[in-house]
Amino acid sequence: MRASRASRFMLPLAFAFLHLLPSTNGVRPAPRHSAPSVGRRGALAAAGALAGGCLAQHAAELPSDSLDPSSWPLDASQWTSYDPRRALLYDTRAGSFLPADPRRLIATALQKRSLQTEAVAAAASADGGAAEARVLFAAEARANPMHHAAQLEMIKAVHRLDERPLAIGMQMFWRQHQPALDQFVYGDGSFSQLLRATNWDTSWGYDFNQYAKILAYARKHQLQVVGLSPPTGLVRLVAARGLEATIQTRVPLPEMDLTNREHFQRYVAGVAAAGGGRGGLTQAGLLRGYQALTLDDEYMAESIARYLAYQPNRVLPAGEGSAPLAASPVSSPSPAPARTGSCRMVALMETRHVRGRVGVPNRLTRRIGEPTFSMIPQSVAWATTGLPAIERPLDGKEADWVLYTQSEIHLAKGARSPPVPDTPRLSYDFQRSAKPIQI
Repeated sequence: MRASRASRFMLPLAFAFLHLLPSTNGVRPAPRHSAPSVGRRGALAAAGALAGGCLAQHAAELPSDSLDPSSWPLDASQWTSYDPRRALLYDTRAGSFLPADPRRLIATALQKRSLQTEAVAAAASADGGAAEARVLFAAEARANPMHHAAQLEMIKAVHRLDERPLAIGMQMFWRQHQPALDQFVYGDGSFSQLLRATNWDTSWGYDFNQYAKILAYARKHQLQVVGLSPPTGLVRLVAARGLEATIQTRVPLPEMDLTNREHFQRYVAGVAAAGGGRGGLTQAGLLRGYQALTLDDEYMAESIARYLAYQPNRVLPAGEGSAPLAASPVSSPSPAPARTGSCRMVALMETRHVRGRVGVPNRLTRRIGEPTFSMIPQSVAWATTGLPAIERPLDGKEADWVLYTQSEIHLAKGARSPPVPDTPRLSYDFQRSAKPIQI
């Protein structure tokens, strides 16, 4: 029974490795379109043989009564270096692992996504075709360079699909930073000026080098970079004093849904995982934190919707209706290229805002009536066999694609089992009291 369960997950991995393993002469196998046809039975036989070989190898390396991934011998090199071979995409709809190459896979994935979603059929276009997802989310754990590399590959993949306009939405910048972002892409292209104009060290603060290639690609190809986030001060105000405190600021807030039970449960689970329940977090503090998280999600969804709906031949506004927080240190450059209703966006943000789709994706769908596509990363340990040491992959409820990569080097060393899945983490300061709350 245990062997059959493992085989069920090894078989899709075997299909992936048919495209990843080198041939005997050191040359990678020919692309699928040029490979000779061997028929369904031949392909299944080859994949089955490879899966059987992997299982046989595990059986030789592990105790005969153990197929537990947490006991697999781990690849020690993951503790000292990053290797693109320690990355696989899991297609949750197809139930199979694939090479981590969005450029080869994204067109087919989008087509299948549009055909398999009932919501898309209801929102069919005027010519009778299904609406394709125009917004693709590429999530990240902020310190993992393999996630940022995958984000760039996703951007390149979508950019090369056709001639439709593409923008890059980034949680790392505020909506009010738009003039500085336009100045970078269409103006001087100065990284140092962008860092100063957006107060990077205080507004985001993480290693800018992780995002430099993405921004350079945007400038080279004149792709508008769109700031998505609310100002940090606004989020901190809500976390500390609640939504009522924003009345005094006279800053209009986005339409907010605070009734999504699954969204709230994921938030509470994240607080507990981050240790929030051990320090005496109050009920009021917990709810304020949830209001702040929801504000973050709704604001970013609204920012994306504004981009998709805004009239062409004009620069995206920096912060209409939010003058107290919208001041920008640079003037707006010449207008960005015109865009139409067919434009696309690849939106980059933390996994907690994307996983399960209850954060930003579904809140965007509520606004625009269109489906979205999401890719979330999972940092896990890798076995010496070249496979992720996981018992089973995440399912389609979490995302369309799950990108399995090795963990950040400073976290991977000595790990004997996959790290805890990426769940929401505390991002705000909570007021604590003597009365703890049970989570």
